[in-house]
Amino acid sequence: MKKSSRIGILGIVVVTLLTMGMVFLTLTIGQASAETTRRIGTALGGAIGALGVFFLAWWILLRRSGQ
Repeated sequence: MKKSSRIGILGIVVVTLLTMGMVFLTLTIGQASAETTRRIGTALGGAIGALGVFFLAWWILLRRSGQ
C-alpha cells in the first residue's frame, strides 16, 4: 500500500470520526430530556471528537515529516 493512499484513508477516518462526534453532541444537547442520556451522549461525542482531533494531529505530523 502506498503512503499517499494510507494518508487518504486516514483522512476519511478523521472526517468520519469528527462528524460522528459532532452529531452525537448535537443530538444529545438537542434532546436533553433525560439527564443520563445527555451525560452518556456528551461523553461519547466528546470521546469520538477527541479521537478525531488526535488522528488529525497525527495526520498533520505525518504529512510534515514524511513527504
